[in-house]
Amino acid sequence: IFGPLIFAMVGQLTGTSRLSIISLVIFFVVGALLLSRVDVEEGMRKARV
Repeated sequence: IFGPLIFAMVGQLTGTSRLSIISLVIFFVVGALLLSRVDVEEGMRKARV
């Protein structure tokens, strides 16, 4: 939901799609950092309880 919104807002404010793409890359990097902190083994243990 936020990706297209930020993409459009940055594109409208700056007039270039290059910065819009960079804003999406930032979203992907933040998402990857958050997912890297997930403990999959602990999640599997809790799911079995």
